[in-house]
Amino acid sequence: MGRFLYIFNAFYPVNPGETFLANEIEYFRGFDKIFIFPLFADDGKKKFDYKSSIQKNIEIVRIGEYSNKNKIESILKAGVQRELYREYLALIKSQRANWHNIKKATKFVAHCIFFADVICKHVEKNIKSDDDVILYSYWMNHDAYVASIVKNRMNNKPFMLTRGHRVDIYEYADENYIPMRNAIIDKSDLLCPISDDGKKYLMDSYNVSENKILVQRLGTVDHGTNISVKGNVFQIVSCSWMRKVKRLDMLIDALSMADFPIEWTHYGDGEEFEYITKKANELKSDYVNFRFMGSTPNEKVLEALKTQHFDAFINVSSSEGIPVSIMEAMSFGKPIIATDVGGSREIVYNGVNGYLLRADCDATEIFGAIKNLYSLDDGNYEQMAKESRATWEKLCCGEKNYKTFCRILEVK
Repeated sequence: MGRFLYIFNAFYPVNPGETFLANEIEYFRGFDKIFIFPLFADDGKKKFDYKSSIQKNIEIVRIGEYSNKNKIESILKAGVQRELYREYLALIKSQRANWHNIKKATKFVAHCIFFADVICKHVEKNIKSDDDVILYSYWMNHDAYVASIVKNRMNNKPFMLTRGHRVDIYEYADENYIPMRNAIIDKSDLLCPISDDGKKYLMDSYNVSENKILVQRLGTVDHGTNISVKGNVFQIVSCSWMRKVKRLDMLIDALSMADFPIEWTHYGDGEEFEYITKKANELKSDYVNFRFMGSTPNEKVLEALKTQHFDAFINVSSSEGIPVSIMEAMSFGKPIIATDVGGSREIVYNGVNGYLLRADCDATEIFGAIKNLYSLDDGNYEQMAKESRATWEKLCCGEKNYKTFCRILEVK
C-alpha cells in the first residue's frame, strides 16, 4: 500500500504566483509520491525547470489545452450533472438566478469536469485500490470542486482538504457568487481558511459545522529584521497590484494633507497604474515625493525591505484575506497601517504594532494614522516596530505554520 498526495492549484510551479504553496511544499513528509496539478497553467507546451527547486518525489502533471473541442464535450457532460441543476435551484432560492450567474456556474462546472477527467485518468494509472490518498485543494473554488469530482469517482474515497484565502472564500470578492460552494463544502473533509475571519464567514454564510473547520495560517520566510529610528523624511512603503480595491487614490488624497516631509514608495503595477501615477504627479505639494517602482520580483521587494530605510508599511484595501505583504513587512519589524478588512485585525493591533483603520475609512483618517506614527518619539516608535516583529514570530512565521499544517496532512 502506498501513500500519495494530490495537490490542485492554479499555476504553481509552471507560472508565477502561489508563493505560499512554494514555501510550504518543502515541509511535506511521509508520502511515497506527491503529484501537483497546476490547473490553469499554460497548455503544456512551455518547458519549465522545476526539478531543481522541489523534492525528488514530486511530479508535476500538466493538464493540457482546454480546446474548443474539449469545451464543447465538457459543456455537454455538465448538462447531465445533477449537481449543476441543484446549483441552478440554489440560485433561484437565493434570488440570484440571472443569466450571468447561470452562465458562470455552467462554465465553472464544465471546466472542472475537463480537469477532473484528466486527473482521473492519472489516478487509474498510478493509484491502487488499497492506496492511501489525500486530495489537497489550495483554493476553495475551481481547485476544490475538481477535487470533489475526483473524490466522488474514486473507490477508496480519499481524504479531501481544502484551503481558503480571500477571493475564494468571500463571495462579495468574486461578483457576489462562487459556483458550487455547497458541493465543495459537502465533499471536503476539512476546510482550512487562513484566518479566523474566513472561518466565521464560512460558518455564518453556509452553516458549516465548527468541527469541519481548522484555521491554518500562511506565513513568510524569515529574512532578519531592519529596525531603525525615523529619519528626517518619513518613509512609507506599500506593495500591491494597482487596482480599485487597493484604494491607492485615497492614499494620495491622504498624503495631500501632509505638513511634514513624506516619501511614499510603491511596488507593483496593474490596471490603475497610469491613473494613480497621473494623480500623484498632479499633486503639488512641498512635502510629498512619490516613487512608483512598477512590477518588481518579490525577492527584490524583500531585499528593499531588508536593506533600505522605511518607517511604515501601509495597506488601505477595501478587501483582503491576510495580506502577504503585511506579513513580510512585519517580519522586518515595520509598523503597519492597515484597514480593518478580512483577517487584517488578527495581526495588526491598533496602537501596539501599528494602526488599524476602519474598513470604510476616509483620507483624513489615513493621514491621521500616518501623522500619529510620525509623531511618536524614538522609544515608542522602536517599541511598536519590535511589537510588529513579535507578532510575526507568533502568528506569521512560515516555518512554524507550515510544519503545523503538514503534520495535519501526515496523520490523515
